[in-house]
Amino acid sequence: MLISDLEGNGFENLEDCNKVEDCISGLDGTTTSFTTIKRGETNTASYWELESDYYYNQSKVKLPAEVINARKLISIINKEFDLEEQFQNFLNRLPNGRYSYSMLIMNKV
Repeated sequence: MLISDLEGNGFENLEDCNKVEDCISGLDGTTTSFTTIKRGETNTASYWELESDYYYNQSKVKLPAEVINARKLISIINKEFDLEEQFQNFLNRLPNGRYSYSMLIMNKV
């Protein structure tokens, strides 16, 4: 069901942000990547701050259709896996200690 839903919403043909007009990218924050392999061909599409309108509103550019589609794909995936819950479960399983990821430092006690 999940794969069918993703395929039905253009997962395999998603364009990378660098190829999409008015798609905003940056070096900090969160980047979401989608990778497919079909008939030996690899397609990777990545989007910076995918779930935020902030930079599009600041730049006063219309949200590209590819970004809207990528958001729909994330929504489909979250219905199946709830990525935020999975990440929280991962953090909860870590032993006490100091961790860093992205530019965040976490001290778990």
